Amino acid sequence: KGVGIVSIKDGNIFHRRHVGRVRDHFIDFDFNSHLPGKVSIGHTRYATEGEPGEIKNVQPLIFLETKYGPIIIAHNGTLVNSRKIKAGLIQKGAVFQSTTDSEIFGHLIALSNVDSLEEAIITALEKVPAAYSLLVLTKDKLFAIRDRFGIRPLSIARLNDGFLICSENYAFDQYRESGLIRDVDPGEMLVFDRNKEYFRSVKYAHDKEHFCIFEAIYFSNPRT
Repeated sequence: KGVGIVSIKDGNIFHRRHVGRVRDHFIDFDFNSHLPGKVSIGHTRYATEGEPGEIKNVQPLIFLETKYGPIIIAHNGTLVNSRKIKAGLIQKGAVFQSTTDSEIFGHLIALSNVDSLEEAIITALEKVPAAYSLLVLTKDKLFAIRDRFGIRPLSIARLNDGFLICSENYAFDQYRESGLIRDVDPGEMLVFDRNKEYFRSVKYAHDKEHFCIFEAIYFSNPRT
């Protein structure tokens, strides 16, 4: 088990990552002092790929220096063909700092030959068909992505003049002022630009919906 949060303010990256439960590390926590800024992503980890008790596998993962600038990744899912893809990346010179398959995305993006980060992300997604809901944070953008099969859930809501993105849409209920907008569609990437009022949608792949019925159980609200 693990929990982590990364925020950005004035181009600076702040992070807290811990092995253990959310309640053990983020109850009575001073977010304004330790995780300042208007944009942040968080992740709670359960055992998929990689040893769950090691801090190196706790997300969000931070790739501090790439040709596209800092890249921060939070991933829900288990990647197919991850060992084969990882072996190929290592042959190209990638150095892995964790044993979680989520790190593959960062290296695929960083080693891309295209000019823009958005193109690099799409190129990476084409090499890994499933399964993921994914957040990619940079100094001036946030990307919210769902694989073409829609295996893992991902929803967006409005809160005042900002947005919430979450796998468990019932989590929005704790914010009375929030309003559910919609789910991210399979094969869709939403791009949130800094200082832009609304997000834009990029359809990076044709959807082939194969929802996982167990996801509805894992992320269900026991109170309803």
